Amino acid sequence: YKEYLYNAAIYKKSNGKATDALRLFNNIVLDGYKETAEYRNQLMYWYVTAHKNRNDSTTYDYLKKLKATGYKDAADIFKDLYKWKATFECFNTDEDDYDTIAKSLNKTCSYVHYSIKVTGGEPSVHVTLYNKTLWPDGNVNTSDWYWEDVYDGGRQGCAWSSGWNSYSVGDLTVKIYIKGTNECIGSYTMKITY
Repeated sequence: YKEYLYNAAIYKKSNGKATDALRLFNNIVLDGYKETAEYRNQLMYWYVTAHKNRNDSTTYDYLKKLKATGYKDAADIFKDLYKWKATFECFNTDEDDYDTIAKSLNKTCSYVHYSIKVTGGEPSVHVTLYNKTLWPDGNVNTSDWYWEDVYDGGRQGCAWSSGWNSYSVGDLTVKIYIKGTNECIGSYTMKITY
């Protein structure tokens, strides 16, 4: 009986019916039988490479299994697909403007804010972020507060409600990090001018 099921799965695999073959390999007890484990991995890998969509639960499940076995570049695909990213959506002096990303701002601004959109991560996983501001004069401010429970598609922001008044001119860079790993997931650099 195992021989029949195994051959049926191989037939489906060789005729381009990879999903059907994988279903057979997964749903019947063929563990330890011939090359079943290798064929399972090949078919899961085929699915993953054909469906690189981070919202596909099957891709996620297969990648976790392939990564656990050290299969090919599954760990790299997993890392790329579920990598956290912070994209700056605005950086300006108008507290009602959530679209404009200025390339430069005056050093005597009386108000400045920015907002970011966070994407990535494994399904249902949340992270805590913090930011660092690198000023033109070399000073670095690390936030003493955190954005907790940030999730895929979440938005966060920061404001200098009293402006900048005393900082020198030049490049200002804001970097967003994951607390715990200290991985930088986004940054934006702009000019502070006279």
